[in-house]
Amino acid sequence: MLIEGPNQQPQDTKGGDNETQEDSHKSAPEAPPPTAPPNLPVAASDEYDSYEGKNYRLSQKQFVAAKITLIVLAIYTGIAGYQAWKMRQATGAAITQTQLLSAQLKGTMSATVRLEEPRFTPDPVTQELTLVILFINGGHIIAPKTNAALRIETLSFPDLKTVLNSRTEMLTINEFGAGGSYSKLITVHDFPGPDRNFISQTKTIRVSGTFSYDNGFGDQFQEPICHAYIGRYNLKNEGYAGSTGGGDGFYPCDRFNELVPYILKHPWK
Repeated sequence: MLIEGPNQQPQDTKGGDNETQEDSHKSAPEAPPPTAPPNLPVAASDEYDSYEGKNYRLSQKQFVAAKITLIVLAIYTGIAGYQAWKMRQATGAAITQTQLLSAQLKGTMSATVRLEEPRFTPDPVTQELTLVILFINGGHIIAPKTNAALRIETLSFPDLKTVLNSRTEMLTINEFGAGGSYSKLITVHDFPGPDRNFISQTKTIRVSGTFSYDNGFGDQFQEPICHAYIGRYNLKNEGYAGSTGGGDGFYPCDRFNELVPYILKHPWK
C-alpha cells in the first residue's frame, strides 16, 4: 500500500481494496463444528417415573389382553353351550321319536293274550259236562310264554257263602302263535241239570285267578280272571210289556254281582 504525499494525486486503490478484502476473508475465523450436548446424569426421580410408566403401560396392555381373552372365552362358552343345548334338544327329540315308534310298533304288532269267557259244553265221548277254558293270542307275533293260575270253585247260590268244591289248575303255554288259541277242558261232576236254570239254581261255578304273558318285546303283562255262572232266566221288563231272557253262561264277576240281585227282584211270573 502506497502513502500519498501532500502533492501527489491519489493512486488507484482498486487493487489494494481487493487485497484487503482477500485478507479480511482469510482472517475471518471459521465456525466451530457442531457438537452433541453432553450426557447429563438422569435424576433418580426421573428413572422411577420412567419405570412406573413402563409398568403401568405393561399392566394396561395385560389388562386389555386379559379382558379380550375373557370376552373370547365367554363367546366360545356361549357358542358351545348353545350347540350343546341344540344337541340335547335333537337327542331328546330323537329319543322321543324312537320311543313313540317303539310304542306304536308294540301297540300294533305285539302279542295280546286274552281269556275268553268260560263256557260249558258236553264231552263228545262221555257227554259229561265240561268246562272250557280258552285263551286267544290276538296279536301279530308269538307270545313266548303264557302262564295261568286258575281256581275253579263250586259255590252256594245266590249267596256264594259256601264253597262246595274247589280245584286249582296251573297252565303254561309256550310259543303261543299269533292268531292262535289254546283251550283246556275240565270235567265238572257236581253241577246237575237243574242248576242250569236260574229259577232252580242252587249252585254256581266261579273261575278266578290270574294269567301273565310276554308280548314278544320283553314286556310282561298280568291280567286278573273272575267269571261266574248264571243259569237261564227270564225277567220282567220295566216300562213296557214282556220279558227278557238270558243266562246259561259265565259273566264277569262285577256284572254277575249286579245282575243276580236284579233278576231276583224282577222275576217273570
